[in-house]
Amino acid sequence: MSLVPATNYIYTPLNQLKGGTIVNVYGVVKFFKPPYLSKGTDSSV
Repeated sequence: MSLVPATNYIYTPLNQLKGGTIVNVYGVVKFFKPPYLSKGTDSSV
């Protein structure tokens, strides 16, 4: 079993990013309400 060193990540606030920069964005879902049928023919999302 070989030990691979962990990757060092840099976290930058979105308001500090410059235009044209390629980044990976992640987030956390704090609240989720599943879709449900409404009184009409549509469903509420």
